[in-house]
Amino acid sequence: ISILQITLGFAWVIGPPMGGWLSQKSLVSWFGYSTPFWVIMGLLVLMLVLGAIFYKDTRQKSETLSKVNFFKNITSIHEAFVEKNLRMALLIWAVFVSGWWLFEAYLPTYLQQQWHFNPAIIGTFLGCMGATYATTQLLALRWIARFNPHTLVRSSLLITGVSVAAYALIHTAWVLIALTACFVISMAFALPSLITSVSNLGGDENQGHVMGMISSIQALSTVAMMLIGGFLVAMSYKIPLVAGGALLVLAWVLFNIKFCHKKPVSLVSSIGKDANATAN
Repeated sequence: ISILQITLGFAWVIGPPMGGWLSQKSLVSWFGYSTPFWVIMGLLVLMLVLGAIFYKDTRQKSETLSKVNFFKNITSIHEAFVEKNLRMALLIWAVFVSGWWLFEAYLPTYLQQQWHFNPAIIGTFLGCMGATYATTQLLALRWIARFNPHTLVRSSLLITGVSVAAYALIHTAWVLIALTACFVISMAFALPSLITSVSNLGGDENQGHVMGMISSIQALSTVAMMLIGGFLVAMSYKIPLVAGGALLVLAWVLFNIKFCHKKPVSLVSSIGKDANATAN
């Protein structure tokens, strides 16, 4: 999971700055706000071609092929609220994603309104956040694996939430940089640890299924926050950040309630179990 987060961080190093530069007419006369979307379309077509040529199915040939269920994400959301062992944990994940995406989606608006950044500077700012996130994950990967995920969530998620809410109070550039670094580094510990804590509830045999539920809940929460965030930012560009920070702190509180008596499973032991199951 941490390795996936590292690749996500490095993708942010490339994507946001590229989007900012491609929208700047001062760099190239025919650049505009639609240019990044044309480039994205080209990249998606390239991914489709490369996937069709080079992707190898990881399933064994002896496995029975199943039909594609286009409504699987919807059924996963229903299962998430029906499964008693996972209901509270997935609620925590939904609250966490809601706060996270309120912040991420409306951070560019905040940077433009509060600091008067242009698209290129906003893209570079987000790229620096991605670089810090990926570097933290890369440097701390082995160290993170030696701690149980419950402890990492408890010690980092509160810092993440307070950092997000504090954006509404700052007016100095160096404080903005310091606060952003605090948010990104704490998120680098909180995000993979929370995913691991939730997925471990499914046991070794059901972790893939739980990860599917996590993705479905994330999609639902993201859509909800994009709809709600539009009304919040219309009142003030700072409100989505304050609301996002409050939701992250709420996720931290709920996590402590849910997992206060749970015996944590470390990332190392989790990986070891998966390896043993594969070997058997």
